[in-house]
Amino acid sequence: MASASVYKAGSLLARLAPDAVGAGAARLIGAGVGPLSGHKGTIIARNIERARGRPLSASERRRKISQTLEWYARYYIESFKLPSIPVEQIDHEFSYEGVDAIHAHCGEGKNGAILALPHLGTWEWA
Repeated sequence: MASASVYKAGSLLARLAPDAVGAGAARLIGAGVGPLSGHKGTIIARNIERARGRPLSASERRRKISQTLEWYARYYIESFKLPSIPVEQIDHEFSYEGVDAIHAHCGEGKNGAILALPHLGTWEWA
């Protein structure tokens, strides 16, 4: 398990690095960690095989494990960046559909609404 100082360092680096650097780092992590993934790589491959309904070839297996680990690396890099993203940027990058219906519903004295909102890590885009 990584220590808090590793997470803090990752967060600092992710906030300082341009997006292209973060994407490149995620690719390198996926390619570098994939071959070393051991039991976790076996679990990843088994889950993909279940989803696809067929065994993976050796080359597919290596590629899919690396792609999955790249996705996780990108997830963490993007999560680390979240605290530094201005609220205005978040608001600008999202579109809202049906907001009037929510306001109307709540304005009728009803007890609220259930909303399905995007989720990333422990951060909510809300």
